[in-house]
Amino acid sequence: MRFNGARLRETNPIPILMNHIVELEGAHTERQALFTIMTELNVNALDHGVLGLNSNLKSDPSGFASYFEDREKKLKVLDSGYVKFDIAIKKSDRVRNITIQPEDSGDGFDYKNYKASSDDLALSGRGILLLEELCDSLQYFGNGNIARAVFSWNTD
Repeated sequence: MRFNGARLRETNPIPILMNHIVELEGAHTERQALFTIMTELNVNALDHGVLGLNSNLKSDPSGFASYFEDREKKLKVLDSGYVKFDIAIKKSDRVRNITIQPEDSGDGFDYKNYKASSDDLALSGRGILLLEELCDSLQYFGNGNIARAVFSWNTD
């Protein structure tokens, strides 16, 4: 599913995608984890990819406010760029594996040299750590504008 320009400004894709996954794939018990994964992937793609926001702004409380002011300004005038979600689900007797692959139109990031901060007090950089904790695997491709997250759950 692809969300372009103004559609990104007007629509939160996560409820749309979650409804499909939960209702059609029986992921009711994993709803919260999937919602968190999808939200983090979308925020990274939209904020850092399409909008080009820099996480370093969030290094202190006043910068955090600036970050969200910049985000609102950029969203109001957004008319180009995209975030695309490819979702694949593999089923076996007792396990479901979902692969979520967002791609954005942004410049990406140097994922090969990226080190997320594990500082519990850090105001930024926690999203990737959270994704790594929740997912079975998290990989980046292209110039860092494509992520692939794999999440599994038992159907027992």
